[in-house]
Amino acid sequence: MFTWSERQLCALRPMSKGGHAIQALRLRPSSPDHTIIMFGGSDAYGVSYNDVIAVEPPPVDATTTTSDASSWRCTELQPTNSGIISQRMGHSSVKVPTSLVLTPPTSLPPSAQTDDVEGPSESDWSVESMVVFGGYQAVPDMIVHDDLYAIAVRSRWSEVIGTWKAPPLLRVERVQTIGAVSPSARHSHASCTNTAGTSMFVMGGSGTEGGVLRDCFEFSFVHKLWQEITLPGLGIPREMVSAVCFGKRKYADTATTSSTSHIAVYGGRDVLGQLSSDVTLLHHYNNNDAASATAVSLDVVPQDISQGAPLCCHTTLQLAPWVALTVGGLSSMGPPPFDTLMVANEEGTTARCVPIPRSIRNSSSGEITPAPAGLFGFGHSSCSWQPSSGGPSRYVVVSGLTPDAASGTLEVFELLFQR
Repeated sequence: MFTWSERQLCALRPMSKGGHAIQALRLRPSSPDHTIIMFGGSDAYGVSYNDVIAVEPPPVDATTTTSDASSWRCTELQPTNSGIISQRMGHSSVKVPTSLVLTPPTSLPPSAQTDDVEGPSESDWSVESMVVFGGYQAVPDMIVHDDLYAIAVRSRWSEVIGTWKAPPLLRVERVQTIGAVSPSARHSHASCTNTAGTSMFVMGGSGTEGGVLRDCFEFSFVHKLWQEITLPGLGIPREMVSAVCFGKRKYADTATTSSTSHIAVYGGRDVLGQLSSDVTLLHHYNNNDAASATAVSLDVVPQDISQGAPLCCHTTLQLAPWVALTVGGLSSMGPPPFDTLMVANEEGTTARCVPIPRSIRNSSSGEITPAPAGLFGFGHSSCSWQPSSGGPSRYVVVSGLTPDAASGTLEVFELLFQR
């Protein structure tokens, strides 16, 4: 069963934007659960932003499936260091262990320590960091990016008060890379991590001259190296695609993890504006003991087999090791009135797509009604996490652009998924 609940934000209601990116970052044990970080995006007039927004969902215990919808605090963060990412939209993001991308500072700036409730002994940053790649700004001049940034947060949670005393602290750093190989500047591409969370894949997108790309790159956070993955039949050039890594997660921050990742790339738009619904499955063996990895095989599930709707500008949530849900986007007739459930076999060699009607559950009455307009749009972002206290995984979508985006505000929806 799939139902959505709208979560009301308090403290700050950001304006509607599309093409942003979000991740739910796991905090230290002294803090509850996770903090959702949203970066960038563009408004209905094409103006891009570089703001960092924190959304702090209340924790849910192992016996509860819902949370207090009125206490999702939303605040804008400023970095405690000098790290600033330029304005952009159409970028991608993944989350990886902070130890692979950031070196936590030995101490915090005095201004950050003044109202800190945890003290110097708790000055660790989030266990996970959000890594942002690429993107572009359209006005006043077209600028397409090829840089890689990491964003980490540090919660200031009061065990005594049982709430956040102050917004999380923010740290932004550019990820340094070595080697001569790297992806060209791009936007509207797809990215995801491998099952170990130690490598990031970047696929397709649109380049600096407006050309649509068909390449695939892997970045090793362990070795700080990019390498291009070349395989016959990698697919036609696509932009506005989504990707998800099927299989069981073997999350680790060591350099001795080996795993096989099954990367599923769904939908997208080609250079002629034609939308696609086929699924490209890239099977990739990763050995972090080596400075390179080997792509082992590729499967393409055509449209008549996948049975998915042609889409672009959508977002994808992984619900189970071999199950994902595509939300929002654009079809040939505009925003589709349904989500798409994608199910792969355990070998990761084929996948089927099933349309799922959208409905929403009223947080107070429990009544299920058709989904609101906020879910019928494009340029959404999504994230998921496993609560540290146990219980079911949580799935969140932040709305993108909708027909009333020029006057609206961002909306946050949580998916209630029962197998």
